[in-house]
Amino acid sequence: MNAEKDSDTIYVKKVKHGCKKTKGMVMALAFVGSWVKEKRLKKNFSQSTLGKKVGVGKRTIMDIESNIANPKFQILYGLVRELKIPIYQVFYPEIPEEFEDRTILFKEIEDCSDKEMKIILPMVRELRGILKEEKRKKKLSQRRDKL
Repeated sequence: MNAEKDSDTIYVKKVKHGCKKTKGMVMALAFVGSWVKEKRLKKNFSQSTLGKKVGVGKRTIMDIESNIANPKFQILYGLVRELKIPIYQVFYPEIPEEFEDRTILFKEIEDCSDKEMKIILPMVRELRGILKEEKRKKKLSQRRDKL
C-alpha cells in the first residue's frame, strides 16, 4: 500500500479508484454518522428498520453510525431522504447547525424552481459583490483611521 501526505489529507491510500480521504470527507462522514443515529432514534427506528427502508442491512447502518463506513451515493441518498437530513450539512459539515440564517437561505434555495433560480442567481451575485465592496471600503477606512 502506497501512502502519501499533503496538507488537506489525513491519509491517502492508493485504492482501486484512486480516491483520497480528505479532512472534509472525514468531517462529513462523522457528521453523517452522528446525524443518522440522532434522526433514527428520534423516529424510533431500529437500525434494522432503517436499513430496510434504505435497502441495506443492519450492519451497514451500524458501520455508518460508528463512522466506519463510507456510504455509497445510493445509500447516502436513501438516508438523506428517509431521515430528512439537510443535504448541505452533509457536504458542508463545518457550518454550525445553529447558524439559522444560512439554514433558512438554503431551504429557500432548495424550494426554488429552475426558472426562479435563473432569476435569483444574478441578483445574489450582485448583492454579494456590493457587500464585499462595502467590507473592503470599511477595512480601508479603518486602516486610515489607525494611521
